[in-house]
Amino acid sequence: MEGEREFSEGVAAQDGDPERIARVVERRLVAVLALEEAPDADALFRDLGLTSLRATELRSGLERAFEQSFSPVMLQEHPTLRRLSEHLASLAGAPVAPGEEGEAPAPSAASRPARRV
Repeated sequence: MEGEREFSEGVAAQDGDPERIARVVERRLVAVLALEEAPDADALFRDLGLTSLRATELRSGLERAFEQSFSPVMLQEHPTLRRLSEHLASLAGAPVAPGEEGEAPAPSAASRPARRV
């Protein structure tokens, strides 16, 4: 069951839908902090009790859901559920920069290092 949940969250995280991404982030935060319900979207993570250890756990779960690596300071730079969700949605839906279409194909995932955001 957990594997199916990981897969469905990964699909949601990659489709770029901000609402689905926010739900994935919310579920991860609730699980990591063992909360009974989702916190206010604008509550600071530190005020919710997110320690550095729990922040690492949250970031690792999001990395699995998004299938990419994130900067260790991402949660400090985006310290609320709303800001983090918006940031991740912007990454998932980032448009291709002008001039990149039609260029040589990007290297395969196996041949390039993990992406840090």
